[in-house]
Amino acid sequence: MPPKKDNKKELVLSEDDGTGILKNIVQFKIQFQVVTQNIQNIVIMYEWLNANSTERYDTGLIDQWNVVSTEPQQNPDDPPIVTYSYEKVFDQIRFIDSLAEVLSKKKLYMYFVNADDMKVMQEFQFDYSLMLNTPSFEFAFSKMRIMEILDFKFNIQSDKPLLHEQLRAKLNPFQVEIVSCENIPVQAQKSYELCYVQYEFYDGTVIKTDMQVQMQNMYFNSKHVFLLGTMDIGKHFETKPLKFELHDKDEVVRNDVKEELQLFDIEKWLQIEEEKNRPPEPDFTVDPKTGKKIPKKEVKKDDKKEVKKEVKKDAKKDNKKKEVKLGEPILEEQPKKQYNRNNHGVAIMNLGAFIHSNVREVDLLAGIVPRRVFEDTESNNLDLNTTARKNIPKVFTATNYLDLQATMFVKFEMSNALIRK
Repeated sequence: MPPKKDNKKELVLSEDDGTGILKNIVQFKIQFQVVTQNIQNIVIMYEWLNANSTERYDTGLIDQWNVVSTEPQQNPDDPPIVTYSYEKVFDQIRFIDSLAEVLSKKKLYMYFVNADDMKVMQEFQFDYSLMLNTPSFEFAFSKMRIMEILDFKFNIQSDKPLLHEQLRAKLNPFQVEIVSCENIPVQAQKSYELCYVQYEFYDGTVIKTDMQVQMQNMYFNSKHVFLLGTMDIGKHFETKPLKFELHDKDEVVRNDVKEELQLFDIEKWLQIEEEKNRPPEPDFTVDPKTGKKIPKKEVKKDDKKEVKKEVKKDAKKDNKKKEVKLGEPILEEQPKKQYNRNNHGVAIMNLGAFIHSNVREVDLLAGIVPRRVFEDTESNNLDLNTTARKNIPKVFTATNYLDLQATMFVKFEMSNALIRK
């Protein structure tokens, strides 16, 4: 009998790759949904991937999207609540290593922009690294700064996983999830910045969670995916622990600088008052011989040379819209508050378990300890020279994390074990 033919299909490798890695052609689709009441001239601008890196896109005016539903109000004078939707399907792109690194290391922006003056009304910053493990990303927010927007949702999804088996084995995604911080001491005596957790990974990438209101138990559920295949950091898992900083006591730095009042110039004031009280000049002259009043000759208008002042055009009053080019920043620079970020807690996580064979998941619960800092509590309020400031005694301050046994819970998940049997 002739030998049976093997019906298994052979993997066809890319001819132009040269690396033996299969091509991965993906197509993304983004969907927006906005619930509004009387919204006008608002555009959403967002960054997303193109064939090489990232590109800025816009959705057009929200009030020109597809209308999903309209809900009239009890008062007929009030505008109805309208739900708009927008959808865009991107061109197919080849998902390669460089695009995976963009999602892993870079946060992409989304802006709500006033189309009249191109001012940013609200901005968001998204970490899309989770799409390296799941082919979709969803976001919902109902506390917008724009009063006309009552609810906002959007999602991005791909038609297939971004990393197939070969690419996943090469890049080895490593997910870090900050789950919660519990038994945190709450102090209501001072006004602090919103709480967040921050850490620096082995390759120098700094990750910061979303901010939350200070509470005794805070649940962040913040995830980020690193690509271990692009780093040479295997030795760090055994020798260098990760330090997670809990910033729950960041205070605004007060710069109490005394303004010098200008000295009162009495001579200048008298001169101004004298000019105000000076009687108006008569419009006639008296002839010394006859004593008759002779009206002054009118000065011809042609003799006066009118000097036209150059008036600078205000871009805000001009009806022409500003052109916003792709890649250029549209957010106007605003003065930022300065914070004292030295008084925070630290949780140290040792990842040495991953150096053992076939270990892919580790859950760690670590205590939060105060970071030892010295805070200058007097020099900001005193008008002293440099030498006097140095002689001011410093006061040791630390948060009582240990008294309440504060803890941080973090999950780690690796795609492929570092060491296999």
